[in-house]
Amino acid sequence: MPGAGGGIGDKTVRNHVSAIFGKLGVADRAGAAELVRLRTDQDSSSAAR
Repeated sequence: MPGAGGGIGDKTVRNHVSAIFGKLGVADRAGAAELVRLRTDQDSSSAAR
């Protein structure tokens, strides 16, 4: 809600989230979650050695 309590606007949040997704190389939250899952699985298998 723009202007509510002096916080940041919805569009600003969308822009920041889009920038983060771009840096991660994913298109959406599902892609980010999958990336985390893959990296976590990879880290777990490396630690087991």
